[in-house]
Amino acid sequence: MASTAAAQVDMAAVQRWASVKTVRYHVAGSSQGWTAVAGAQSAEGDVRDSATLDCDWNVRQRAITGEPKFQNANSEVKALRDKGECTKPALNGDYEHLEITGIKADEMGRIVLTGIRSFPAASVATECPASKALLPVAGKQQGVTEYLAVPDPRIMATAGMSQGTPNVTFTPDKKSYILKVGGWRWTVTLTPLQ
Repeated sequence: MASTAAAQVDMAAVQRWASVKTVRYHVAGSSQGWTAVAGAQSAEGDVRDSATLDCDWNVRQRAITGEPKFQNANSEVKALRDKGECTKPALNGDYEHLEITGIKADEMGRIVLTGIRSFPAASVATECPASKALLPVAGKQQGVTEYLAVPDPRIMATAGMSQGTPNVTFTPDKKSYILKVGGWRWTVTLTPLQ
């Protein structure tokens, strides 16, 4: 009897994906979780963010071809808390978790997203536990870099397999894979171009 893994690999799909030279990647990302939202690390927000990107990928060169496109969504802070037992912080503006400003491929064959994280001016209990009084903290921006591994397109031939890593899974329709990296969940849909 054939092994379960061998039985689940679609050999026709392996052949089809093995001959592809260029693939279009449509990537929809979402992030949700408690994260620092002000200049003081103790001020956290329950943050939701999302972004999409599209790029064409030369499989053999492991490089982006043409001009990649991306679309940012505004971050949403659902709730605020202090990590300790201090007064809840207050934001005096909008927090932006990731505003993508550029996309490129690196020498390791990964998609690199560069962007900006924006912290608004805030009022935070910076001297807690000695004092629970809220004090002003200036807003700031910092650079952010996210890396997305680009697996060989033949990965799509293994969509029916139950084995794999917890960081790479497939959608129920087996048309996309889901990559979990650094608090982000990236759903990647591949379309062969040539």
